[in-house]
Amino acid sequence: AEDGFDEEAASSVAITVRDRAIQMANGGVACGSVIMGLLADAIGLRLAIVVMALAALCVWAWVHPRRERMTAALETPG
Repeated sequence: AEDGFDEEAASSVAITVRDRAIQMANGGVACGSVIMGLLADAIGLRLAIVVMALAALCVWAWVHPRRERMTAALETPG
Protein backbone atom coordinates (compact mmCIF):
# COMPACT_ATOMS: atom_id res chain seq x y z
CA ALA A 1 0.00 0.00 0.00
CA GLU A 2 2.52 2.56 -1.18
CA ASP A 3 -0.15 5.14 -1.91
CA GLY A 4 -1.88 4.65 1.45
CA PHE A 5 -4.73 2.62 -0.05
CA ASP A 6 -5.25 -0.74 1.59
CA GLU A 7 -7.03 -2.96 -0.94
CA GLU A 8 -7.64 -5.76 1.53
CA ALA A 9 -9.36 -3.43 3.99
CA ALA A 10 -11.36 -1.78 1.21
CA SER A 11 -12.60 -5.10 -0.12
CA SER A 12 -13.64 -6.34 3.32
CA VAL A 13 -15.37 -3.17 4.51
CA ALA A 14 -19.15 -3.07 4.20
CA ILE A 15 -19.40 -6.25 2.16
CA THR A 16 -22.97 -6.74 3.35
CA VAL A 17 -23.99 -3.25 2.23
CA ARG A 18 -22.41 -3.78 -1.19
CA ASP A 19 -24.03 -7.21 -1.55
CA ARG A 20 -27.44 -5.85 -0.60
CA ALA A 21 -27.12 -3.00 -3.08
CA ILE A 22 -26.22 -5.39 -5.91
CA GLN A 23 -29.08 -7.73 -5.05
CA MET A 24 -31.56 -4.85 -4.93
CA ALA A 25 -30.30 -3.48 -8.24
CA ASN A 26 -30.62 -6.85 -9.95
CA GLY A 27 -34.07 -7.47 -8.51
CA GLY A 28 -35.19 -3.96 -9.41
CA VAL A 29 -34.19 -4.43 -13.04
CA ALA A 30 -36.03 -7.75 -13.25
CA CYS A 31 -39.19 -6.40 -11.62
CA GLY A 32 -39.09 -3.22 -13.68
CA SER A 33 -38.79 -5.21 -16.89
CA VAL A 34 -41.81 -7.35 -16.03
CA ILE A 35 -43.87 -4.31 -15.05
CA MET A 36 -42.85 -2.45 -18.20
CA GLY A 37 -43.81 -5.44 -20.38
CA LEU A 38 -47.19 -5.84 -18.70
CA LEU A 39 -47.90 -2.11 -18.98
CA ALA A 40 -46.82 -2.01 -22.63
CA ASP A 41 -49.17 -4.90 -23.44
CA ALA A 42 -52.04 -3.24 -21.61
CA ILE A 43 -51.67 0.44 -22.58
CA GLY A 44 -49.05 0.61 -25.32
CA LEU A 45 -45.33 1.23 -25.24
CA ARG A 46 -45.35 5.05 -25.35
CA LEU A 47 -47.77 5.40 -22.46
CA ALA A 48 -45.95 2.67 -20.51
CA ILE A 49 -42.71 4.65 -20.85
CA VAL A 50 -44.47 7.79 -19.58
CA VAL A 51 -45.99 5.93 -16.63
CA MET A 52 -42.65 4.35 -15.68
CA ALA A 53 -40.88 7.72 -15.98
CA LEU A 54 -43.45 9.32 -13.69
CA ALA A 55 -43.05 6.44 -11.23
CA ALA A 56 -39.27 6.94 -11.27
CA LEU A 57 -39.74 10.66 -10.59
CA CYS A 58 -42.04 9.86 -7.67
CA VAL A 59 -39.46 7.49 -6.18
CA TRP A 60 -36.75 10.11 -6.65
CA ALA A 61 -38.93 12.78 -5.00
CA TRP A 62 -39.48 10.45 -2.03
CA VAL A 63 -35.83 9.38 -1.67
CA HIS A 64 -34.03 12.66 -2.41
CA PRO A 65 -34.94 14.47 0.85
CA ARG A 66 -34.00 11.35 2.85
CA ARG A 67 -30.65 10.62 1.15
CA GLU A 68 -28.41 11.96 3.94
CA ARG A 69 -30.22 9.94 6.61
CA MET A 70 -30.09 6.81 4.41
CA THR A 71 -26.38 7.31 3.73
CA ALA A 72 -25.65 7.67 7.43
CA ALA A 73 -27.67 4.55 8.22
CA LEU A 74 -25.84 2.51 5.58
CA GLU A 75 -22.42 3.67 6.75
CA THR A 76 -23.11 2.93 10.42
CA PRO A 77 -21.54 -0.43 11.37
CA GLY A 78 -23.77 -3.06 12.86
